[in-house]
Amino acid sequence: MPLRRERSTQYPVRRMLALAMVALGLGLPSAARGQPFQGELEAVLGGHWIMRLTRGEDGWAPVRRSRPNFRNVDVGFVVKEEGDAERMTLEVHLRRDMNRGEAFVFYELDLRRDSDGTYAGTWRGSERGETSEGELTATVRPVVRAGPASEIAPGEHPRLLLRRDEVPALRERFQTPFGQAFAARARTSRDPVVLGLLYQASGDPAYAERAMEIVRGYSDIDSTGRLTGEMGHQIVRVVLAYDLCHDAWPEAFRTELRQNI
Repeated sequence: MPLRRERSTQYPVRRMLALAMVALGLGLPSAARGQPFQGELEAVLGGHWIMRLTRGEDGWAPVRRSRPNFRNVDVGFVVKEEGDAERMTLEVHLRRDMNRGEAFVFYELDLRRDSDGTYAGTWRGSERGETSEGELTATVRPVVRAGPASEIAPGEHPRLLLRRDEVPALRERFQTPFGQAFAARARTSRDPVVLGLLYQASGDPAYAERAMEIVRGYSDIDSTGRLTGEMGHQIVRVVLAYDLCHDAWPEAFRTELRQNI
């Protein structure tokens, strides 16, 4: 299998990691009354904007707003927060994408938690002097919490998209209706990373074998997207699949990959 090295291995893994986060789904936000929200919210505003808001123990992370199937992402911050996990009001300031760097967007979000754990509420936005408002819905996205690198045992796999001690929780979620809905769509995938996730979630080595055959068929790991600014896609895909399928792939095949990547 002739494989060629590539100097740049930069890879926009957000879409892949987003899928992994949905599939892995570890940890839900605290909803205790009087306690601040913790977790990640995916809010839909106006039927077309998707805003992702993540809050950890140290406060809110940078906010991202995008449209489905669009690459431009607007980035900003939560500048004011009131309330708790049951009912909260957030003030968000965003800067438009780099091609329109002079434009800013200001939001006020009012969210209330429903009995099923989702959020609903209203939003009010202002951009270039124009205001708009409407209703919003938000779902809680699971947050993967990886342990410190120092805690990774020698030879531990998987350890990139999830850790070995997180596999039991992943398999529990795989049995839920949500997990089974993901599996129904993912089983036909030709992406070795998706198949690797299925192997970890189900324990069925057939998924790892299919991933190996797909990787074995790559004649040049870094050959895709050379004219699209997406160099490195293939090599990252192989590395993630290697980590997820490590225990099911023959040592000879793993050695071949290590020697050629």
